[in-house]
Amino acid sequence: MDNDLVCCTNIGKQVFPNTFTRLMKRKIEELELPSIRFHDLRHTSASLMLSIGIHPKVVSERLGHRSVTITLDTYSHLLKNTQSDAAVGLSNLLSKKKYLIH
Repeated sequence: MDNDLVCCTNIGKQVFPNTFTRLMKRKIEELELPSIRFHDLRHTSASLMLSIGIHPKVVSERLGHRSVTITLDTYSHLLKNTQSDAAVGLSNLLSKKKYLIH
């Protein structure tokens, strides 16, 4: 049975949101992890992607944001080194002899 569902039971029926919440809570307790909400996984995913250098536009698309501006407004605090990285990168590029202006 194909109901065009993202997640379904083993017989193709709809899985209700509280089912995920209940299963997640059970697994968190079993693994003795700090309690978080199911929706927090979305923020965790975005934060981790940005922290390893995934381009904000890609993160924005994965989150389904209408614009990368929404992503940057929400997560820009995770991009602390962006300005210094840009300055160092440009400095390194310009210090190469072939780019120097004579």
